[in-house]
Amino acid sequence: SQSLSKSNMNIFKIKTDYKSFTDESLVLEFRQGKNPAFEELYKRYYKKINYYFRKMLNNDLHRAQDFTHDIFLKIINKPELFDVNRKFSTWIYSICYYKCIDEYKKSDKMKFLDEEIDFDEIQDDDNFNKQFERDELMTLINEQINLLPATQKSILILRFQEQLSLNEIAEISDIPLGTVKSRLFNALNKISKKVKSQINYMDN
Repeated sequence: SQSLSKSNMNIFKIKTDYKSFTDESLVLEFRQGKNPAFEELYKRYYKKINYYFRKMLNNDLHRAQDFTHDIFLKIINKPELFDVNRKFSTWIYSICYYKCIDEYKKSDKMKFLDEEIDFDEIQDDDNFNKQFERDELMTLINEQINLLPATQKSILILRFQEQLSLNEIAEISDIPLGTVKSRLFNALNKISKKVKSQINYMDN
């Protein structure tokens, strides 16, 4: 009977395994006061969001950390703001994107708007994407990324680091798909030309 009693008690100690939950389900669980659901969301997104802010804020680690904490505090204080009809990933990156845009506008340190071109089909970027993975080019590429307008820089980070689709980026940035393609093309083109010119200069 003693062992039966222990078995019965163990039933009440079973915890929900939130690792198998979707992001969207975790938010709904957290709305009902289940804090472990938020902890799982935090584990999934803290490093990603912090990386995004670090790249957008030119590797300012302290501000990136502050911005990241602000985003999660927003979720803690107002989880009802999440639109259940959207993917959580696009929703949270959209908040991060506009937080950065507001920061750029206030600081006046870098250009906010970039020139648009009428470009419906972006060229294949596989070759350029491989350059991102080459150690000897990382420093040059990162320097050029930091010089890009905020709108172009954000698209590069979301596309190549976060592996988001162009459609998801369009939703995050609240711009047409064609605009995402043109900004991505412009950014890749600028960086490619700058990196090639610097490599040629060093080789001479």
